[in-house]
Amino acid sequence: MVRKKAKKEERKDEGSELPLIFLNYCGVAPLHGSGARAIASCASAFENWQGPLSVYQDSVIRVRNAAAKLLQVPVNTVAFVQNSAHGLNVIAHGLRLNEGDEILSYRFEYPSNHYPWAIQELRGVRLTTFKGQVNGGRPHLFTVDDVREAITPRTRVLAVSHVQFTSGFTASLEALGEVCRERDIVFVLDAAQSVGVIPVHPSQFGADALVTSGWKWLRGPVGSGFLYVSERLMGELDDIWVGPDMMQQGENYLDHRIQPFSDARRYHFSTLPVFSTVGLAAVLEDHLRQGEDRVLWERLQQRQGHLIERLARLGFGLVRLPEGARAGVLSFNTGKVDPRACVTALGEQNVVCSSRGGYLRFAPHHDTKVDDLDEAVERIERVMG
Repeated sequence: MVRKKAKKEERKDEGSELPLIFLNYCGVAPLHGSGARAIASCASAFENWQGPLSVYQDSVIRVRNAAAKLLQVPVNTVAFVQNSAHGLNVIAHGLRLNEGDEILSYRFEYPSNHYPWAIQELRGVRLTTFKGQVNGGRPHLFTVDDVREAITPRTRVLAVSHVQFTSGFTASLEALGEVCRERDIVFVLDAAQSVGVIPVHPSQFGADALVTSGWKWLRGPVGSGFLYVSERLMGELDDIWVGPDMMQQGENYLDHRIQPFSDARRYHFSTLPVFSTVGLAAVLEDHLRQGEDRVLWERLQQRQGHLIERLARLGFGLVRLPEGARAGVLSFNTGKVDPRACVTALGEQNVVCSSRGGYLRFAPHHDTKVDDLDEAVERIERVMG
């Protein structure tokens, strides 16, 4: 169990001297060095006015090209967004939904994938949620049958996360895609907890839209991400924001005709966050240079297996998931110990982890060293003794 407060205070100064071990890549991750250097270089270009606008414009192209390569989709289907909620709002508000239509989602979704859909009730659209299975009252998992049973003749959209941020449960995209195709349902996926960890190729499982943030597993700047919209869906979305950068006439600013690009550039309605695009371009390209996602995922699974084995000896119970339903988030039951207290105590030992939905979460990266995992376990044992 977590030691008493007096003991924590005794360790506080000692812990602050320890090297940081970051095991929270499912949260806000440290900015990768390639991104930090690119942002610093861009800032210098702006400070000295050394072609900064061309650097920015080039970075937008690089983000779209790299993201398209990562997702294995055409570049014309990819746009930069500032976060998952940004991209999901583009879809939720742009869809031509009618009064009485229904949106289907998971009861325990992350807020970014809930509020954009919940607010559609203002136009008479109903948000229906299914609960799935719980673990001691906490979010756990859902099955394809849970989804099937919740569908009605009025269901127009299925909006779920690929990986659940609480339990780490990973949905079967192929099965969900098949259900959506059978019922002609728009399939929208929040992939913030999977892109950069496991292979995610939306065209292979029939997703109509996918959104991700760039500052978790990809280690990009906060305030960066990208959106994929299938060519089929793009023609069915209305533009909810408009501005000069989405218009085909470009810098001919006295031409006020409404003629947006026919591809995903239409979602770049005005100037994008300059440093976020520059930084994201650099980290995406660096990620692609490291190898295929399949290889990186295999490496991460080795790191995970090592950590899970060591933590099991301390009595940490990994949340049980079906075979093949695990991704980067490792969620643990801590019994009678408040997981939030664990996070605080481990933070004093410079081990960064997190707690969501009543679980203690560890999320190492494929670049995390095994020696660091061993050292982390020793510090965990120290505070949990």
